[in-house]
Amino acid sequence: MAYIQALFILQFHLVRHAVTQGKLIAYFLLGFVVMAACVAAAALAWVFYLFGALWLPEQPRPIALLALNGVMVVYGIGWFWGLVMEVQRSDVIDIRKMIHFPVPLSIVNAINFVVSLVGFTSLFYIGATIGLLTGIYYHTGQGIFRGLLAAMTFFFLSASWAYYLRGLLVVWMENKRRRRLLLTVLPLFFMSIGFLPMIISNYFVDRDHVESMAGWFSGPEQMAWVAQSSCFHPGGWLALSMTRVLTGTGPYWTPLLGLALFGALGYFLGYRTTVAYGFGTASERKHQERPARPPRRPLTARVIPLLNPETTALAQALFLNFARHPQVRTMLLAPIGLIILLAVANSRSVIYGQDLGLPVVAILWPFFMFSGIFFNLFGMDQRGFRTLILLPTPRHRILMAYHLALVPLAGGMGLAFSLFGNWYFSLSLETALVSVLQIAQLFLNFCLAGSFVSILAPMTIGRNMMRKQHARVLIVALVMPVIIALLVLPTALCLFVAGFFSRWGIVDYPVGPLLSLAFLALTAFVYPFALRQAGDLLMVREQRILAQLQKTAT
Repeated sequence: MAYIQALFILQFHLVRHAVTQGKLIAYFLLGFVVMAACVAAAALAWVFYLFGALWLPEQPRPIALLALNGVMVVYGIGWFWGLVMEVQRSDVIDIRKMIHFPVPLSIVNAINFVVSLVGFTSLFYIGATIGLLTGIYYHTGQGIFRGLLAAMTFFFLSASWAYYLRGLLVVWMENKRRRRLLLTVLPLFFMSIGFLPMIISNYFVDRDHVESMAGWFSGPEQMAWVAQSSCFHPGGWLALSMTRVLTGTGPYWTPLLGLALFGALGYFLGYRTTVAYGFGTASERKHQERPARPPRRPLTARVIPLLNPETTALAQALFLNFARHPQVRTMLLAPIGLIILLAVANSRSVIYGQDLGLPVVAILWPFFMFSGIFFNLFGMDQRGFRTLILLPTPRHRILMAYHLALVPLAGGMGLAFSLFGNWYFSLSLETALVSVLQIAQLFLNFCLAGSFVSILAPMTIGRNMMRKQHARVLIVALVMPVIIALLVLPTALCLFVAGFFSRWGIVDYPVGPLLSLAFLALTAFVYPFALRQAGDLLMVREQRILAQLQKTAT
């Protein structure tokens, strides 16, 4: 059994290197994040302790069972989000490299499964479970061991099915077309889930009947309905077991056995998927030849006015590269979320001072969505960047080509959002003019700041991007909000000034558009000088950027 110890040691060193890359600052950042997560888990444990000790025992059994089902729904949403954040192979030890060693694949799969349990979702779940069971024990004086057994069995179930679904997604993502479809559909699905409570509370729930609904659920005739509905999903099985621990009535061993068997099924399916992935039998499909398309006009034959043909060809090629990337296609779904937000805000006036707040939301939304592209221009196509640095083109023109490629994506979406928001809420012409001017200024600001960040902190964008660059991603994630906040300050100031002077009528001339035009003129004046400085910096660091992109390439 010495190889098991060796595999665990290998796992530890691989995880440590993947997270920190041996950098001292990464250890400090990781320690800070872990401490913050522990504090959040402790706070969550305290909340669930109060929930289990004070409120839950005082409720009748249907209400307690319904409340525990609601907790399971919240956990299910968090579980789905964690699954989406790991839509990539999470095995630290690649089983494809172990099939030629005299090591049982079941042991390797078990070790990878145990390591997959380590994460923030597990920490929060353990904290909430300990708090809830401690609160129940404080009130009843018993049941902590049976509750802990049920909670850990459910945790094994959720972890095993998450491991299986991740392996299944990997098999799907072996095909590029299905990978693009998956990465486009999944964010749309979870965006809809995120807006679902807001839509229900604003359109389908009458707040005057909330008390009557609670009374209806507390009626004795609803006990059987709540219990029966809990029998059709694993979260309900845990709720039934916990209700037995709390009240002493209802089934316990039958739901617990269902959780154990269903969890074992998920682990078995995950093992099968892992073995099939390792031997390469999960994604074998016959290649189907496609008819050749008629030749198109080459990019070098197309011209953008006021630009030389070299920059034009680069900009059009980079635009096609961006437009075909699955992450960009996902960002293009942002109008759906904005329309839902605007509709809900208009129905209940959820944003105070809509003529001031909603234009800011409509303008900043696409730039927030595309901030990962602005601040990492070279991460989407490592091979393309290698080709670019071999060209004799001045480096500031290459950066300008990247900026021009983002004009119809980020700039066009921002303009469409701004016009739609102003039309939807019937805002003043002055506010609409300020919004359009701020779209141009924000675009230039994000292009300049993003160029320097992309040069100084390049990262690979891909399905395995979190494997080898945890420290770099963490640092950029902490710095980016500060940079974005500084970039949007002029926009917020101009919109606030425009709305304030328009509402109170202090002066007769349009202050907001004039201030926006002044900011835009200043940014346009600084742009060529800053672009040349960024081009010079790119010339100095291009080899280091290429080495970093190749080091973390998938």
